[in-house]
Amino acid sequence: MASSKSRDTIWEEWRQQVNMAPAELEDWLKTEESRSVGDSNNGESTGHKSGRRIVEISRTKKDEISDSQWDHMATVV
Repeated sequence: MASSKSRDTIWEEWRQQVNMAPAELEDWLKTEESRSVGDSNNGESTGHKSGRRIVEISRTKKDEISDSQWDHMATVV
């Protein structure tokens, strides 16, 4: 999914909206509450899967973010 936003804009919005540290989000993803967020697909909710991806992206250096990760970031923001 291509975004009409620039990567700089996506990065700024990402940093504002993804306001949990990766470890904090990872801990929350281990809770039952997190498993019920969004539609379920093959036993894992859409929100839970996205959360795992957000953790992965948050641990990636900006200049090492893949096109696929940028697309997911644009979807999140």
